[in-house]
Amino acid sequence: MPHLNPAVSLANEIHNAGAAELGANLYVGLVRPVSQTVPAEAVFVRGTDGIPADRFFCTTDSEVRHPTVQIRIRSPNYLDGYELAKEVYEICQSSQPQGVLDVASRQSEPIYLEQDENKNHQWSINFDLMYQS
Repeated sequence: MPHLNPAVSLANEIHNAGAAELGANLYVGLVRPVSQTVPAEAVFVRGTDGIPADRFFCTTDSEVRHPTVQIRIRSPNYLDGYELAKEVYEICQSSQPQGVLDVASRQSEPIYLEQDENKNHQWSINFDLMYQS
Protein backbone atom coordinates (compact mmCIF):
# COMPACT_ATOMS: atom_id res chain seq x y z
CA MET A 1 0.00 0.00 0.00
CA PRO A 2 1.41 3.45 -0.85
CA HIS A 3 2.11 5.82 2.03
CA LEU A 4 -1.07 7.53 3.21
CA ASN A 5 -0.97 11.24 4.05
CA PRO A 6 -4.02 11.82 6.28
CA ALA A 7 -4.04 15.61 5.77
CA VAL A 8 -3.96 15.23 2.00
CA SER A 9 -6.73 12.61 2.19
CA LEU A 10 -9.08 14.98 4.04
CA ALA A 11 -8.12 17.96 1.88
CA ASN A 12 -9.05 15.91 -1.18
CA GLU A 13 -12.43 15.08 0.39
CA ILE A 14 -13.11 18.78 0.98
CA HIS A 15 -12.01 19.64 -2.56
CA ASN A 16 -14.04 16.84 -4.17
CA ALA A 17 -17.17 17.90 -2.26
CA GLY A 18 -16.81 21.43 -3.63
CA ALA A 19 -16.49 23.24 -0.29
CA ALA A 20 -13.08 24.68 -1.18
CA GLU A 21 -10.56 24.37 -4.00
CA LEU A 22 -7.03 23.06 -3.53
CA GLY A 23 -4.52 25.79 -4.25
CA ALA A 24 -7.19 28.51 -4.42
CA ASN A 25 -8.64 28.63 -0.90
CA LEU A 26 -7.73 25.16 0.44
CA TYR A 27 -4.19 24.35 1.54
CA VAL A 28 -2.37 21.44 3.14
CA GLY A 29 -0.10 22.70 5.91
CA LEU A 30 0.07 25.55 8.36
CA VAL A 31 -2.22 28.57 8.29
CA ARG A 32 -0.86 31.03 5.74
CA PRO A 33 -1.24 34.80 6.02
CA VAL A 34 -3.63 36.61 3.71
CA SER A 35 -1.82 37.64 0.52
CA GLN A 36 -2.42 38.12 -3.19
CA THR A 37 -2.45 34.33 -3.56
CA VAL A 38 -4.08 33.32 -0.25
CA PRO A 39 -7.58 34.72 0.36
CA ALA A 40 -8.93 35.82 3.74
CA GLU A 41 -11.52 33.04 3.59
CA ALA A 42 -9.54 29.83 3.44
CA VAL A 43 -9.24 26.29 4.78
CA PHE A 44 -5.96 24.83 6.06
CA VAL A 45 -5.50 21.09 6.70
CA ARG A 46 -2.51 19.69 8.57
CA GLY A 47 -1.49 16.50 10.26
CA THR A 48 -0.97 16.82 13.99
CA ASP A 49 -0.28 13.78 16.16
CA GLY A 50 -2.05 10.59 17.08
CA ILE A 51 -1.77 7.66 19.43
CA PRO A 52 0.89 5.01 18.76
CA ALA A 53 0.19 2.41 16.11
CA ASP A 54 -1.26 -0.98 17.02
CA ARG A 55 1.29 -3.56 15.88
CA PHE A 56 0.42 -7.13 15.09
CA PHE A 57 2.95 -9.88 15.77
CA CYS A 58 5.59 -7.32 16.90
CA THR A 59 6.31 -6.10 13.37
CA THR A 60 5.72 -2.94 11.41
CA ASP A 61 4.63 -4.95 8.37
CA SER A 62 1.02 -4.73 9.50
CA GLU A 63 -0.13 -2.09 11.93
CA VAL A 64 -3.17 0.07 12.50
CA ARG A 65 -2.31 3.76 12.72
CA HIS A 66 -4.32 6.48 14.43
CA PRO A 67 -3.20 9.88 13.09
CA THR A 68 -5.00 13.12 13.83
CA VAL A 69 -5.67 16.02 11.50
CA GLN A 70 -6.49 19.61 12.39
CA ILE A 71 -8.50 21.76 10.00
CA ARG A 72 -8.47 25.53 10.45
CA ILE A 73 -11.02 27.78 8.77
CA ARG A 74 -10.54 31.54 8.44
CA SER A 75 -13.05 34.09 7.21
CA PRO A 76 -13.54 37.87 7.40
CA ASN A 77 -17.28 37.27 7.90
CA TYR A 78 -18.39 35.38 11.01
CA LEU A 79 -21.56 33.82 9.54
CA ASP A 80 -19.93 32.81 6.25
CA GLY A 81 -16.95 31.34 8.09
CA TYR A 82 -19.14 29.43 10.50
CA GLU A 83 -21.16 27.96 7.62
CA LEU A 84 -17.95 26.94 5.85
CA ALA A 85 -16.63 25.36 9.06
CA LYS A 86 -19.90 23.41 9.49
CA GLU A 87 -19.76 22.26 5.86
CA VAL A 88 -16.16 21.09 6.23
CA TYR A 89 -17.11 19.32 9.46
CA GLU A 90 -19.99 17.46 7.77
CA ILE A 91 -17.85 16.50 4.76
CA CYS A 92 -15.02 15.10 6.83
CA GLN A 93 -17.12 13.51 9.59
CA SER A 94 -19.03 11.42 7.06
CA SER A 95 -16.11 10.75 4.73
CA GLN A 96 -14.31 7.56 3.83
CA PRO A 97 -11.12 8.59 2.03
CA GLN A 98 -9.46 5.81 0.08
CA GLY A 99 -7.35 3.70 2.39
CA VAL A 100 -8.86 5.15 5.58
CA LEU A 101 -10.93 2.89 7.80
CA ASP A 102 -12.53 5.60 9.93
CA VAL A 103 -12.74 9.39 10.36
CA ALA A 104 -14.18 10.73 13.62
CA SER A 105 -14.33 14.27 14.93
CA ARG A 106 -13.00 15.04 18.40
CA GLN A 107 -15.85 17.50 18.96
CA SER A 108 -19.45 17.91 17.84
CA GLU A 109 -19.08 21.48 16.51
CA PRO A 110 -16.29 23.56 15.01
CA ILE A 111 -14.39 25.35 17.78
CA TYR A 112 -14.39 29.13 17.48
CA LEU A 113 -10.87 30.32 18.24
CA GLU A 114 -10.76 34.11 17.96
CA GLN A 115 -10.15 36.85 15.48
CA ASP A 116 -6.64 37.14 14.11
CA GLU A 117 -4.65 40.38 13.93
CA ASN A 118 -6.57 41.31 10.75
CA LYS A 119 -9.99 40.74 12.39
CA ASN A 120 -10.59 37.48 10.47
CA HIS A 121 -12.59 34.88 12.41
CA GLN A 122 -11.04 31.44 12.92
CA TRP A 123 -12.35 27.95 13.70
CA SER A 124 -10.69 24.62 14.37
CA ILE A 125 -11.90 21.07 13.79
CA ASN A 126 -9.88 18.04 14.89
CA PHE A 127 -10.30 14.56 13.48
CA ASP A 128 -9.04 11.13 14.45
CA LEU A 129 -8.35 8.83 11.53
CA MET A 130 -7.61 5.12 11.43
CA TYR A 131 -5.91 3.16 8.68
CA GLN A 132 -3.95 -0.05 8.29
CA SER A 133 -0.50 0.02 6.80
